[in-house]
Amino acid sequence: MTDSGKTDFIGWVLGWMAHYPFEQNTHFLRGQTFDWGGPISPGSAMNGFYFSGIPFVDEPELCRQSGTATSIIHLVTLSKAELDFRLEHGTEKLLELLEKHHVSPFFDLQRHCTIK
Repeated sequence: MTDSGKTDFIGWVLGWMAHYPFEQNTHFLRGQTFDWGGPISPGSAMNGFYFSGIPFVDEPELCRQSGTATSIIHLVTLSKAELDFRLEHGTEKLLELLEKHHVSPFFDLQRHCTIK
């Protein structure tokens, strides 16, 4: 929540993504991408997500602590050009591109596109 008592935008996006699979009777898996259909937030170059393993965390232990989780995925923001690149060249090449440009594994709506 923000100081004004309203839901934080990033919290809203993450909450929406958490409920989407249940509402649509689908699931997200590592290596998949999700196209938001436009900028995730005004002025952002980010238009979607790549689902990856969660960095810096012992996933089996976190799942055990949750009591019900069997896996956990992490959202890495992607630009429209990066989403298209993944469709054309595949996940391996996308990951190489992100690594080459030292893209942080964190949710970053202010990140610039790695494709010029």
